[in-house]
Amino acid sequence: MILIISLWILFGAASAYYGQIKGRDPILWFVLGALFGVISLIILFFLPTLEPKEEPVEEQVIADEPLLNTFKSLRLRDWFYLDNDQKQQGPVTFTLLRRKLYDGTLNNSTLVWSEGMEGWSPANSIEELKD
Repeated sequence: MILIISLWILFGAASAYYGQIKGRDPILWFVLGALFGVISLIILFFLPTLEPKEEPVEEQVIADEPLLNTFKSLRLRDWFYLDNDQKQQGPVTFTLLRRKLYDGTLNNSTLVWSEGMEGWSPANSIEELKD
């Protein structure tokens, strides 16, 4: 009985190891190896090796650079502003908001708002918009 259990574990471990090398799920192949023994190893031998799936690269936040992280966070949000008639305009991107401030369409006292802010604030109160 100990011999049979040892063989189950041995074939399961061998199938899991070889399955992982072939890019397969090692847990599944451990179970298959324990149940079917040599047959699972033969099947694995003829299966093609799977290439690892490339996951989309997301913009990583750099923890050591808080100012850069804040700027990235600001760029990703939708922004709103009050025009000369105090009507809400937007959403606009952070880049477009900066461009409007730069070309004089908006001025430093223009009230702006974005998600995460407590309320409307003058553009010159936001450090990243002062440039």
